[in-house]
Amino acid sequence: MINLKKIFLTILFTLVLSGGAFAEELTLNCKFISGEETNERYQSQKKLNNEMDVTLILNTKLKRVLKAPYHYGAKSGMWSDDLSHGKDNWSDTEISWQHFSRLKKDEKIQLFYSAKLNRYSGQMETKKLLRYPNSDDHIGTDSMYQCSKKDKLF
Repeated sequence: MINLKKIFLTILFTLVLSGGAFAEELTLNCKFISGEETNERYQSQKKLNNEMDVTLILNTKLKRVLKAPYHYGAKSGMWSDDLSHGKDNWSDTEISWQHFSRLKKDEKIQLFYSAKLNRYSGQMETKKLLRYPNSDDHIGTDSMYQCSKKDKLF
């Protein structure tokens, strides 16, 4: 009888203490496909060729983006401080996040970033806009990535 209690308590404590261990973390490797940069000041556009691939880490159970470019809200899906704020959104078909920041507290240079990941096709579209103070000048980039699940090597 005592042994059954010990076994039961051991199993119970193990389940309680390891509750986060069953969270579904998913690592995606996103390969750059195409992109374009627009410079409003010089009225120019150019194709982007050799952009870096990106890695995303998602927790599908908690519906949170844990690691992604310009995403700083891994604990809650939202973040806000003196220099930046943003949030992520989950639906059946899409995961997206937006980010807004000032590059320095005193400066008015603004950075806007958004990403949309299609949950069925694996395509991710990103947009980045850099605005300069007291000016209509801005530089924008639009990029496309193809994301696929990355398995652990060990």
